[in-house]
Amino acid sequence: MTASTAPAPDGAFDRNSVKALQDELREELKDFLERKELSLSFKGGSYDPLRVTLKVELAVAKKNEAGEVMDSYELQFRTYHEAHGFKLSDLGREIRVAGQIARIEGLETTAKKYPVVIRYIATDKRARVPVKPVIDYIREEDEAKRISDEVKRRKGALGSPNGDDDGPVIETLGDW
Repeated sequence: MTASTAPAPDGAFDRNSVKALQDELREELKDFLERKELSLSFKGGSYDPLRVTLKVELAVAKKNEAGEVMDSYELQFRTYHEAHGFKLSDLGREIRVAGQIARIEGLETTAKKYPVVIRYIATDKRARVPVKPVIDYIREEDEAKRISDEVKRRKGALGSPNGDDDGPVIETLGDW
């Protein structure tokens, strides 16, 4: 162990040393995981002053278009988004939840009540929310954008040829 992952000065593990230990384990196993095309995630655990128990999940590493390893939530979203009423383009979309901005990160398909996984931008915390409010928000936002685009399109069609927005130009036929 390096000094950063060593137990606390009194020889006991504490929260910070356990987090540092996880980071170091991830770094040490990086080459192995890439070679075997696996992903590693820590799924909790426990510690006391003398012992650390970590739950580790190894999974086949599926990569998205950006070449990043997808976690299980993203993979489930890509697989089951239509069954929940989403479009694939909704993955990563920013929405407003309880007055805070959040990003859709995926689906937890085994969760019946709160299957949509989001991450709050301000706090970087993950949460799960129901499908219906998220779908309703997305539909309202899409409709508002559609109306706004239509207004801009119509305004552009009625605008004057010289570019100012004085309204429609009526050409006269001159004196009769």
